Parts: sequence; structure tokens; C-alpha cells
Amino acid sequence: MHERISSIVAASLEVKRRYFAEQTDEVRRAAELIADCFRADGRLLLCGNGGSATDAQHIAGEFVNQFARKGRRALPALALATDGGVLTSISNDTGFENVFAR
Repeated sequence: MHERISSIVAASLEVKRRYFAEQTDEVRRAAELIADCFRADGRLLLCGNGGSATDAQHIAGEFVNQFARKGRRALPALALATDGGVLTSISNDTGFENVFAR
């Protein structure tokens, strides 16, 4: 079991290392766009489906709280998948493709 877990972790780390090495320009550009949004008094809206919805909630919390720099101002970020009632109501009545449009 230990070997299996180690193998899964090693594979995950390799994918992340390779992906970010190949995508540094895109990651930098995304960070610049987000920073520009905050500088212009905009709000960052995040969404996802399944586990990605949880990832969106996590990063929204980091922006609102103090990720990476203690004492900084809160940055306006909102995860759109946090209200199960709204999500299921919209997807049931008008279709899942409309969930984040509403």
C-alpha cells in the first residue's frame, strides 16, 4: 500500500512540475489579469464543478483572507458554487449550463 501511495504522489508531482514548466507564460498572464482586476476595483468570480467547485471556494477564501501576505487588505473574490439551493434550483428549472450565468 505504501508503494502505491508513493507512486500516486510521485506521478502527481511530475504532472504538476511538467505542466507548470510548460505553462509559465500562461500562469503569469493569468496572475497579471487577476491583479489588474483588483487594481481596477473589480471582483474575481470563480466557478467550478465537482472538486473544482471546492478548489474555487478555497482560492476565493485565500484572496479574501491573507494568502501569502499577512495583514494585506481583503481582495474581493467570490466562489459561485457555494449555494447548493441556488445551484440545484437553476440546474433543475433551466439547465445546468445556466447555473453560473444567473
